[in-house]
Amino acid sequence: MKIEPITRSQVKMIAGIIGNIGAMICNLGDVDVSKGAGVLGPQEKCLWTKDGRRITITMTNDGGLIASCAKKPDPELAAEVEGRVSE
Repeated sequence: MKIEPITRSQVKMIAGIIGNIGAMICNLGDVDVSKGAGVLGPQEKCLWTKDGRRITITMTNDGGLIASCAKKPDPELAAEVEGRVSE
């Protein structure tokens, strides 16, 4: 997975698009921008919370955003961002 830099202002922009309730549900206020944004596909990226849970952001055909947050820490985060080897 390719990792791109992301800023706090970009996270705030995403939160503004999905709305306050969606941002709260997905824990966008808890994003760790130092981990960057993972590129999952041409219209899909992911962010990580400070405790390592993945937030997946998908752009819809009409320009909207869909966001979902994992309940458990992302094992790919350890391998890709923190440089650990995953089994």
